[in-house]
Amino acid sequence: LHAPCGGTLRDVWRRYLETSRALASGPADDVRLDCGRSVAEIVANAHAALRESLAGPARHVLVVAHGGINRMLLTGFLGQPLARFLTLDQDFACVNVIDFVVGGWPIVRALNVTPGDLFKADDAPISAASAGRKP
Repeated sequence: LHAPCGGTLRDVWRRYLETSRALASGPADDVRLDCGRSVAEIVANAHAALRESLAGPARHVLVVAHGGINRMLLTGFLGQPLARFLTLDQDFACVNVIDFVVGGWPIVRALNVTPGDLFKADDAPISAASAGRKP
């Protein structure tokens, strides 16, 4: 969402929070990011690229994107206002699975899946016994 401008992850999070607040108080066309483009333009471009990919002959499409744009697209797929994009967790290198039905709403099958922490329970490791399988 932002042009590289240095700083820490905390700085990026601060900018995301500012963007979320701006979206809550005005239209996405009026919210400009560091790159100079509006949030509406960036989301529209992402949707256009996604539609173009889905229009091809492939049955499966892999999209690699940053967490910010993932959050904004997923917020829309879930029927939430764009200002709520920070309510979705997107870990580094996570996977989201979405089925696109012709003429229908996207179906979010999986959200923020990571191989090292499938259920996001760091303090409760999954063992064969806890998963209901015999060791």
